[in-house]
Amino acid sequence: MPAEIVTATQHFGTQLRRRREIAGLSLKALASRVHFDPGHISRIENGRRKPSVDFALRCDAVLGAGGELAALAAGPRSRAAQPPPAATAEMVLRLRPDGQVTLAVGEGVPLPALGMPDLDAAPHEPGLAGVFEQTFALLRRLGQRLPPATVLASVAGQVHALHAVARTGAQRDRYLRLAARHAEYAGWLGQEAGDHRAALWWTDQAERLAAQAGDTDLAAYVWVRRAEMAVYRHDSAQALSAAEQALRRPAAPHVHGLANHRQAQGHALVGASTGCIDALDRAAELLDAGDRGGGTLGSSTIPDLQEATAGWCYLDLGRLDSSAALLERTVAGIPEVSRRARGLFSARLALAHALGGDYDRASEAGHEAMVAVRHTRSATTLSQLHELGRELRRHRQPAARQLHRDLVEVLHGTTPPPAATAAG
Repeated sequence: MPAEIVTATQHFGTQLRRRREIAGLSLKALASRVHFDPGHISRIENGRRKPSVDFALRCDAVLGAGGELAALAAGPRSRAAQPPPAATAEMVLRLRPDGQVTLAVGEGVPLPALGMPDLDAAPHEPGLAGVFEQTFALLRRLGQRLPPATVLASVAGQVHALHAVARTGAQRDRYLRLAARHAEYAGWLGQEAGDHRAALWWTDQAERLAAQAGDTDLAAYVWVRRAEMAVYRHDSAQALSAAEQALRRPAAPHVHGLANHRQAQGHALVGASTGCIDALDRAAELLDAGDRGGGTLGSSTIPDLQEATAGWCYLDLGRLDSSAALLERTVAGIPEVSRRARGLFSARLALAHALGGDYDRASEAGHEAMVAVRHTRSATTLSQLHELGRELRRHRQPAARQLHRDLVEVLHGTTPPPAATAAG
C-alpha cells in the first residue's frame, strides 16, 4: 500500500481500538455485533488491513461514532487533486446518526453535506407517519418484483429518515417502530440478495430499534427471522433454538404461530416427523386465533401460510404426494405479480415433483421458477433451484435431462428459459 494509505489505515485502527475499549467491548463482542471475524478486526486495529466503508459504517453504528469511522475509512482526500467525477461514476451515500447525509461521487469526492432540517423547531405534520407507512407498503410490493439490491438502498434511506424524525420527540415510539419494521425488511432483502452478513446486521438493528420503541411483536419476530435464515442454511439446531427464543418472548398469537412454523421446518430438516407435526398443529391453533398482531410481520402474499409451511415440511419428511398437493395450491393462490414468492414455491414444487419422478410437472414448475428468478435474483429461490439441479443430475429420463440443461443455462446466466414457460 502507498505510504499515505498505510498511515490512514493505522490511524483508523487506533481509533477503532480506542472506541471499542471505551465501549467496554472485547474483540469477540464487537465481531458478533458487526458480523465480522475477530481476526479480521484485529488485523484492522493493528493497521495490517484496510477497512471497507461497509465495515466502518457498522462499527459507527455499534460504537456510536457518528460517522467518524466511515470518514476515516474513506482515507485522506484532496479536492484539488481529484478530477471531476464521470457521469457514470459510483456514488456512495453515507447516512449519519445525527441526520447528516453525505454523497460521495467517483473516487470519494464528497458533495456538500445535506443536513437534516431543524425538526425540533419545525411544526409537526400530523399525516407524516401515514406517508411513511404507505411508502413502506410500496417498498414491500417492489421487493416482490425487483432484485433485492435495487430496493435495499431505498429501505436503508427510510430507516435513516425515520430515526432522524424520531429524534424530535413527537410520536417518537411510532417512528422508531416504523424504523424497526424497515430494518427488519432490510434484513430480509439482504437474505434475498445472498448476503448473510448484511441480513444478520440489519436484523440486529431491527431488534435494537424495536426495543427502543417498545414493539414486543417485532422484538420476538426478529428471532423468527433468524430461525428462517437457519432453515435456508439447513441448520436445524439453530432454527429450533431461534424459534424457541421467539416463543419465550411476549408477542401476538400470529408471531408465535410463525415461530412454530420455523420449529416445524427445523424438525423436518432432520426427519423428526412427530416434532414437525406437533409444531404445525400448534401453529394452526395460534394462527386461527385471528390476531395478526404486527400486521406486516410475515408474508403478505401467501394466502395460506399453514398449507405453504406444511407443504415445505412434507418435502423434507419424504411425503412427496402430500407436499406436491399443498405446494400446488400455494403457488396457485399467490398473485402473479408476486414473482418472488411464486418463484420460491414453484422451485420447491418442482423439487417435490422431481423427487416423485413426475418430470413433466417438475419441468412446468421449474420453468416458472426460472422465469421468476431472472426478475428477482432471489438467493432463496436460487438455493432451491440448485437443489433441483442436484436431483436432476441423477436421472437419465429425457424430460429430466432437458430440464437440467435449461436449469444449468439459467443458473449460469447464459440464456433465458423458453419464453413459452413465462408466467408473471
